[in-house]
Amino acid sequence: MPTHPIAPGTRVTSGFRTKSRPDHDGTDYAAKVGTKVYAANSGTVEWRTNERAGTNIQIAGEGVTTGYSHLSKRLVSDGAKVKAGDLIGLSGATGNVTGPHMHFYVIKAGKFINPTTWLKSTTSSTKPKASSVLKEGSKGEKVRILQAGLRKAYPAYRWNVSVKPRKPADR
Repeated sequence: MPTHPIAPGTRVTSGFRTKSRPDHDGTDYAAKVGTKVYAANSGTVEWRTNERAGTNIQIAGEGVTTGYSHLSKRLVSDGAKVKAGDLIGLSGATGNVTGPHMHFYVIKAGKFINPTTWLKSTTSSTKPKASSVLKEGSKGEKVRILQAGLRKAYPAYRWNVSVKPRKPADR
């Protein structure tokens, strides 16, 4: 299942084929040089470098090709097999840029498609069934499955963080 290529909530600085940029074939995410970039889909890595996109990675698989441009560093080898959510590179400012960011694009059936729409359409948005909802103090296999999913979706997630309930404010 596809995952977001950069930390969710990262600010979009330029969208797909906007009025001001009708030829922009991807989505630009504001990111400091060195921000982690993740594979949005599983597939085979192909390195690309050109004057416009700079250091670039493409991943072909699952019926689409995803691309990640302007990277400062590649963390996967050309021809490597990756899974959605794997760390593949670091954002940068290579190629034709006005500042550091990561340009993300998606090609399906030989045509560029809106990456934001693709991410939304391929990510499960169904609510969990009532029987699968975890309650405070839950343990066992369901918790391990939830933790694995959180680590995949949010690589910085740590399961051992203790959260203490807030005390009601004194009145």
